[in-house]
Amino acid sequence: MACDICDAKGTTLTDLRDDYKTADIQQVCPDCARLVNDKVWKIREMLDGVMKTLVRRFMTERRGRR
Repeated sequence: MACDICDAKGTTLTDLRDDYKTADIQQVCPDCARLVNDKVWKIREMLDGVMKTLVRRFMTERRGRR
């Protein structure tokens, strides 16, 4: 079998979490899994910053309505 992203053969494959699977991408090699995990963490960090900004904005606007 081959990695569904880079087509590497002769390596161990890891099943992706169901949340991240697509019709064509189900199993990945360790190198691609590392890249995917890095991207997931970068996106989570970005979303965390956006969430904090939105909550602060909500609280500031809410306070102004008193």
